[in-house]
Amino acid sequence: MDIAQSFVRTVRRLSKHPMIIFRQELFTFEHLDDISSRLAGGLASLGVQQGDLVSIGLPNGPEIIISFLAAAKLGAIVVPLNPTLKEKELTYIFRDCSVKAAVTFEKHAEIFQTLKSRGSDVPRVVLVRKEAEGGALCFHDLLKEGGTPFRRTPIQEDDLFLIVYTSGTTGEPKGVMLTHGNVLAVARVVAETQRRSEQDRSVCFFPLTHITGIVNFFADSVSIGSTIVLQERFEVNEFLACFGRYQCTALGAVSPVFQAILGSPELAACDFSKLRLITSGGASLPVELYQKLKERFGVPILEMYGMTENAATLTSNPLEKQKRGSVGVPLPGMAVRVVDKHDRDLPSGEVGEVVARGPGIMKGYHRKPDLTAKALRGGWYHTGDLGKMDEEGFLYIVDRKDDMINAGAFKIYPREVEEVLYSHPVVQDCAVVGVPDDRLGQVPIAFVVTKEGKKINGESLRDFCRERIANYKVPRRFHFTDELPRTAQGKIMKRFLTEAP
Repeated sequence: MDIAQSFVRTVRRLSKHPMIIFRQELFTFEHLDDISSRLAGGLASLGVQQGDLVSIGLPNGPEIIISFLAAAKLGAIVVPLNPTLKEKELTYIFRDCSVKAAVTFEKHAEIFQTLKSRGSDVPRVVLVRKEAEGGALCFHDLLKEGGTPFRRTPIQEDDLFLIVYTSGTTGEPKGVMLTHGNVLAVARVVAETQRRSEQDRSVCFFPLTHITGIVNFFADSVSIGSTIVLQERFEVNEFLACFGRYQCTALGAVSPVFQAILGSPELAACDFSKLRLITSGGASLPVELYQKLKERFGVPILEMYGMTENAATLTSNPLEKQKRGSVGVPLPGMAVRVVDKHDRDLPSGEVGEVVARGPGIMKGYHRKPDLTAKALRGGWYHTGDLGKMDEEGFLYIVDRKDDMINAGAFKIYPREVEEVLYSHPVVQDCAVVGVPDDRLGQVPIAFVVTKEGKKINGESLRDFCRERIANYKVPRRFHFTDELPRTAQGKIMKRFLTEAP
């Protein structure tokens, strides 16, 4: 089954059920089916056919959902583009893949025009504009062409649905090729693990151009009929208002968002009576923050782990049993190992690289056969993450392989140091990275964000760390900053920190 078939099946079962709630307006499955078919006809009138690439670069709103569905109905391949991408980033993507049409907004359209004036090959632009009244986004002109019939030949599960460009946290962005089968398989097993149904409602502020938004919200709704309470961006008070107003059942976020929620004066007034679980992914959940969430909400906290190359989710703590600090066990159908540098299995408790295989693993990197072969060697995807497994098969992520600090004869895992810093009452956010050192090769330094209205100096934090970890692990320097650079999913972009003066 492909995305469009799965959606049509859900429409037949839940035609009047809301798929999206946006700015207090409900959009039913039946309504979105009609509009997406008209948009598919409009795109067909522009020459978009099965197998063509269509970029979608929109902020969260009904139009991005409609665009995904329209592309799926045509059998087109979606290239999601974060609306915040700049000219240099868009130029790279359009050089790497040949996009036939782009559904976008004014800011990107202006960049496309600049690229076109310089002789670059840019896609046919479908502009989504703001109306004078209500600020609603629409597809007026193209939807008028929606009467154009479109023919759709059968799509196979192994056919591409997405080319998602990674954020480039460790280097040049790569186009991750994911099939209809990849996306639906992961969405379904996550739904099974969390016992999700059409009765579930979740607030989604994750960009729907990001793999988390696409799989854990869009594909989840497509396949099981859950409702997405959609927000353009995270704003804590608006989030809490929507969560309570629509009686949401699941709270999915990342560490900075959880911290903002727990620190909001509006939290006490929010109705969480229907909340049945919390999910966390994208970046490690500090142990202290985990405990605060548990004490405040008293529901299962499912730490999850995955990456774009595995359609967002690979492991999860089950509802029946959670282990604090662990990202859980492999999802049904997935396999995970921890291996040494020769790809040999390591015993439980020993740290090595996490490798995986299963129905969510990508087909490869677009136009990068050498990188694909390296990442998928031996039939296993090599994540580049360091982890260990306990005797019950629960996985613990220690750090990124590339982030490990080699200080002379010692290996330092930044996450261990960060956990110590997070336990300090003044620290709001932190990141530890390695920098060159003439004597030891590398030494750790820390970037720290303090809580609002709180101050501390580096010497005090150094003493705090010395009481809790070995001296060689203690950061040599502390840099205080207002915020840390993060991806849309909440991962800290450490390469920007190591490049900082």
